[in-house]
Amino acid sequence: MAPLKEKFKALRERVSSALAGLTVLPADRSIEKDYAWLREGRELAEGRKKADRSAALSSAAAFAAFIAIFAASFFTSRGPSLDELLVRPEESSRRIVLEAELSSGSRTERESLSIDVLPEGYVAPEREDAPEDPDASAIRSALYRLQDMLSRDSSGERLTLPRTLDGVRIDWTLPESAPAWALLAGALPLSALLWIFRYGAMRRELEREKREAEDAIPAMVMELSLLMDAGLVLGSAFEQLIERRPGLDQPLDRLLRRCLNESRMGNEPFVSVLYRYAAESGIRDLVRFAGMMAEQQDRGSELSAKLERERARLWSARLSSARGRSKTAETRLSFPLMLVLLSLVLIAAGPAMLDM
Repeated sequence: MAPLKEKFKALRERVSSALAGLTVLPADRSIEKDYAWLREGRELAEGRKKADRSAALSSAAAFAAFIAIFAASFFTSRGPSLDELLVRPEESSRRIVLEAELSSGSRTERESLSIDVLPEGYVAPEREDAPEDPDASAIRSALYRLQDMLSRDSSGERLTLPRTLDGVRIDWTLPESAPAWALLAGALPLSALLWIFRYGAMRRELEREKREAEDAIPAMVMELSLLMDAGLVLGSAFEQLIERRPGLDQPLDRLLRRCLNESRMGNEPFVSVLYRYAAESGIRDLVRFAGMMAEQQDRGSELSAKLERERARLWSARLSSARGRSKTAETRLSFPLMLVLLSLVLIAAGPAMLDM
């Protein structure tokens, strides 16, 4: 048993490696390019490979499910034959649908007829025959009478289908059901979609972290302004700001610690590293803040005043953004509220409509 488990494990690792090697499309590397400022390259690569394996397994599971449905449909879709359907039931009537091909001369028409197979000896109520259209063709005239005539016939142990009527030849067949293999038509597109959009969850998570970093900028600017008002220079204020929150795992905190570590290891000014990462992030407020730090890092009092103005601007922008999001939430909530209102209207007006 143990050797079998080891072989299965080795096979699974080979399949995972092969699936990971399928990601050769240029778009596959876009996540590492777009979010390299937010996470380490190694972490992004691992997340991408994990998404590849998950999407591959989901695609294989979806394809296997379609195969199973196809097999079940193929073996269970064979209904009763035409002869079996024509046998009369013992008690209540049974409705069947047949395809009739009517031919008269060189003209042929195909129609679906719904026929009631009555119990033997059942006396059907008299129905008023529908008037025939004198301008109708022989085929249409035969169709006019055929369905009503068969639905009132109760003689014999089985329903007898006429082969001719008023000189029109009739061929009877069962309706063609959709072939079971048609289910496979949805397997490949679904599997392809699962593979194409395999990075959707990862991108949404990274975009959420990007928004969190953007929302945390005003608080960071405020703390930095307070530290500089306390007499610290810019570099020391940044180090104090980062070291005061070592346990926080927010995206902006991780970015600042990463900039500080890279600055110490590469002997590069912290502000320069921050500006480079800010430019890669594409966050306008962060780029503006880092550019202001790079330009004014040697001007302590003037920089402190600019930080205060920048803090007020950022908080105002964040308030406007929050208002915009609240309006978006109200718009999204209006649809379910509309459905609830429609349900209440239907419940209130339903009894009145039934009495009409």
